[in-house]
Order: sequence, then structure tokens, then C-alpha cells
Amino acid sequence: VVIVSWLHPKRAAMVFAVALSPTYASTISLERESAAVARADLLPGDFFIQGGSPGHCVLVLDVATNAAGERAALLGQGFMPAQDFQVLASGEPSLSPWFSLDNANMDTPFWPAFEWSSLHRFQRQTK
Repeated sequence: VVIVSWLHPKRAAMVFAVALSPTYASTISLERESAAVARADLLPGDFFIQGGSPGHCVLVLDVATNAAGERAALLGQGFMPAQDFQVLASGEPSLSPWFSLDNANMDTPFWPAFEWSSLHRFQRQTK
């Protein structure tokens, strides 16, 4: 517990209530508030996003590189309203559940293929 003596008690209660208030984010706002990432720079935590109503987002859970330098990603998704989060399986029997990063686009089950231009990342906030 942190006690902030310089903040008026009524103001502190309001700030605390706002902090606990649920906030809403859509694929439209997530796409707008994130930055595009080049395919070569893909990292775990990045995401493919198609903003809209409905829109969809797929999270990059991990990235692996084999001895030949070929890269693959493990992907996950959830649906709205909040439901279980799932690890996706690619349609490539020799690679599944991993998705090749060498394809023309990221073709996932349950949603049309994501173009590489839809790869995004949240930017760090600096003060």
C-alpha cells in the first residue's frame, strides 16, 4: 500500500475509482494505438490485427528459428465476449502448431489471412 499524503482524500478516492473502472478497447482502437512492425523484426508479444466491426487480432506467443534459418511463430487468439484463449494450429502438418514466417501472408484458421502490413506492436511509453 502506498500512501500519498499530498493528494486530497476526495481526489484520491476518485483517482482510485477511475483506475478500477473497466475500460473498453476494440480492434479499431488497438490498431490505431499500436505501430506497424516489419516481418523481419517480429517478436513474441507482437500481434496481427484487422481493425473493424467485427475485427480480429492474433497474438504472437513465441518465435523460433531452425538451423537453416527458417522462422516460425506460435500464435494464439480469443474471441469476444471474453472467452478462453486458444493456441492456434497451422494447417502445415510438418510444422503445426507453428506457422511459417516465409509465407506471403499469415493464414490462420477461423479468420481470413492477415497481410504482413497488419503486424503491429505496442510502443513503450516513456516519461
